[in-house]
Formats: sequence, C-alpha cells, structure tokens
Amino acid sequence: MTAAARTVAPRTESVLAELIRLARQSWPILAAGALVSVAFVALVPAGLPYDEPAHWLNVQFYLDHGRLPTLGEPGTSYEAQMGPFAYVLYAVVAAPFHFLGAETAAFYAARVLGAAQLLVLAVMLAAVALRTVKPHPGVALVAAAAAVLNPMLLAVSTSVQNDTLALVCGTGALLTVIVRGPRPMRAAGVAGLLLGLALLTKVTAWPFVVALGLLLLWQRRIRELLVMALVAAAVSGWWFVRNIALYGDVTARAGVERAGYDFPALPDAGPLALAKSAVTYLWLPTEYVRNIIAAPAAIEVLVAGLTLTVATGVVVMLRQRAVGSPMPILVAGIAIAAVAAWIAVAVAAQAVAFRTAYPAMLLVHAAWGALAFLGTRRALVVALVPLVAIDLWFLAHMVGLDVESMLIG
Repeated sequence: MTAAARTVAPRTESVLAELIRLARQSWPILAAGALVSVAFVALVPAGLPYDEPAHWLNVQFYLDHGRLPTLGEPGTSYEAQMGPFAYVLYAVVAAPFHFLGAETAAFYAARVLGAAQLLVLAVMLAAVALRTVKPHPGVALVAAAAAVLNPMLLAVSTSVQNDTLALVCGTGALLTVIVRGPRPMRAAGVAGLLLGLALLTKVTAWPFVVALGLLLLWQRRIRELLVMALVAAAVSGWWFVRNIALYGDVTARAGVERAGYDFPALPDAGPLALAKSAVTYLWLPTEYVRNIIAAPAAIEVLVAGLTLTVATGVVVMLRQRAVGSPMPILVAGIAIAAVAAWIAVAVAAQAVAFRTAYPAMLLVHAAWGALAFLGTRRALVVALVPLVAIDLWFLAHMVGLDVESMLIG
C-alpha cells in the first residue's frame, strides 16, 4: 500500500476523531462551500423555498409558547406534524434575536444554522465514501466538494427545513456503527441516540434504522442491537405514542387531513415524471423555489451531464468497492429503500418531494468519491465546473428578485 493510500485507509479511531481529521484535510473546499452558503442564505428571498414558511412558523411557535404545537391549533401549519428536534435547535439560535424583537435577524440566524449542518454533512459523506470504496487519496475530497457545492443541497440547507439535520443524524449513526471504536457498547448507545434524534427530526430517516438493525443482526452483534434499539426507542418512542394519542396514527397524517390540509398523489406519476422530479431534486433548485425561475437549455444540459457522471461513478464504485466492508451494501440498500418508499407514497398517497428520499444522497456522493479512481483532478473538474456554474446561475437570478416575503407571521 502506498503512503498516499495509507493516509485515507480506515483507522482505529472514534467517529468524531475521523470526522475532525477529514475536515482538516478538506478545509479549503469547506471554506469555499461556507462562502457559497452565505450567498444562498442572503440572496434567496425569505419564504421562497417550498415549506420554509410552514417550518418557520413551527420555530416561532416554539419561541412563543415553549411547547410542542398541535395540528389545527392557531399559529400552526401542516408542518406541526414534524418531530421537534430541528425546530428546537432553530429556536435556540433564533431566541436571542427573537426576544429582542429582531425577527429578521432571528430568521437568518436559523438559516445560518442550516448552512453549518451542510458542512457537517459534507464531511460525513466524505467519511461514508472512504468506507464504500477502496482507499484512494482523492475520494474524500471529491465527495465533500460535490456535497458542499451541490446547488440543491445548498438551497435546501440554507433554508429553514429539517431535511439536512435528519440526514446528518442518520449518517452519523451509520458511521458510528461501522467505525465502532474500542467501546462497542457505547458506540451502540450513541448510534441509538442519533437514530432517535433522526426520527425526531423527520421520520423519513427510517431507512437508517432498518439498515443498521439488519446489519447488527446479520453480524450477530445482538447486545449492541439491543442497546441501540432501546436508546432509539427511549429517545423517539414518546413522539409516536403522542401521535397515536392525538391523531390516531403514528405519522400524524390523519391529523393533517383533519386540520384541512390536502396533499393528493401526483397527477402524473409515470416513470419519466418521477425520474425528472428526482433529477431536479438532486441538482437543480428551480422547483424548490416554487418554479419562479426556469432553467435554460444550457443548465439542463449540465444537469443531464451531472446525472450521467454520477451513473458512471456508481459503475466505478461497484468495481472499486471496499472489500470486507458492509458499507457498499448499506449505502445501496438505504438508497433503494428511500427511493422505493418515495415512489410508493408519491404514486399512491400524496405528492411528496424527492427530498424525502435524501438518504439516497449517501449513494450519490459515494459515487462522486469513486470517480477519484479516474483521476482526482479530473474528477474535481467534472464535479465542480457544472455545480459551480449552476450555483452562479441560480444566485444571479436570486439577486434583486422582486418577490414579496411568503413567511407566515
């Protein structure tokens, strides 16, 4: 093994130590991502991203009432169905400004917190990529760069939402179980805590729960499985009991319907429509900003190129997958489960965005990392040129956009 390969091979260290090491190695790209994130925070009009007004209303409810909202009560929206973790964190950073009456500053403080979560997620995705493919010095850098400069991840993360935090918690649990460290029972407890928090953020994190449970069962790590399951249940179980008590079902969908909100299934749920929606939510934030802007042909060509590049990366990843590691199977399984669930819900129940399938981002960015085997510099160019071009195009259209704030309250 070469010296370069040894620097990226999995080590016997804690998850936190590994993530800190990767962050130090990737600091230039993280710094660039932070600068772009600030531009997204500042330039995208408040409330323009889908669901942001409803999410922000939740944050305001926590700030004003100091308790959980109930669907249908005054001052709530359909997002009152969501678990509290993301909103509690937003409320913590927004509270100093809120109590001074600076609501605008409180809102943008919440957005900045989301941007910070993206930087953490980028490092985690780099760690996942390192354990999905064989050791290579460029894997982490390419995976982190593709994540932190992804226009769609930037647009989502720099708005008030709960998608990024759910992905951070789920990915953290995955890495904790895989890395394990010298104290496996403590690692199992931490993984359970993170899974519980992921479910308290957004229930669409369930593929992480199933995947890690099956992994520990298959590896006969029964004591670890029990600890992880008990901690996850203790952290999040009360939320589902509350939903049953208040609304009669674990997901609170019945409460959403009784409150008068209607989200029918997609009117056009054919394969091409679903594929277009998925590709859009991977790269292009046009639908996320309520289609107030439309992508020209040149941007659509870049999006198509990104999709084909990732497909190539998946092929490379399969050929260069890590030997003896369960991560390739876990990443693929989580992605398949998340996408299948999204399709089933969108076709049969209600129109939900592909964001609910964002656990598949682990596969996408492992594929980006695998492209380093074709040359790190080449892979960075292939990733960064189209991503940055879309970022700049999007931000240019946000500058001076005359849109009345859609924030509620």
